[in-house]
Amino acid sequence: MKLKCLLILPLFVATEIFASGYGKAIWGMSEQEVLIAEKSRIIKLETPNSYSNSVELLRIENLNISRKSCYAVFLFDDDTKKLIQVSIKFPNESDNSSNLFSSLEELLSQKYGNPFYKSKERITESGTHTVSWLSEGTKVTLTLLFIPQLVTKVRVTYQLAEDAGTSDL
Repeated sequence: MKLKCLLILPLFVATEIFASGYGKAIWGMSEQEVLIAEKSRIIKLETPNSYSNSVELLRIENLNISRKSCYAVFLFDDDTKKLIQVSIKFPNESDNSSNLFSSLEELLSQKYGNPFYKSKERITESGTHTVSWLSEGTKVTLTLLFIPQLVTKVRVTYQLAEDAGTSDL
């Protein structure tokens, strides 16, 4: 009986990791699979955006989170062409970004529970402020980049927990 349990456990764990993702998209899906999974709301970009090791091929526009307009970008690995990350971006960031960050932190904590990592800096200080949660094989990271009179960006990033690194653990 112990042997059967030991054989089933790795399959269960692998299924849990594979079944994680964002929305109806699952980590490791191809572009076509994500298009089918999110068919009613996703668009294919005419001109993909390239990043260091990934490419943005798909996007969900006209989202609204915490009464703020935003959109989701789907990033695929350059080599494997598999889904590795989804980022929620807020295009109309302003002086209220610290309020948006706090509001999103509260919403994400309600959804995912207590964060496993939270940067120690106060939001009023210049720099990067980060809060991270783990949920069903997905690492969710809320980030505020705040440099007064220069740049303010709020992002929510979803990625496979094992690919997210362990620097925050």
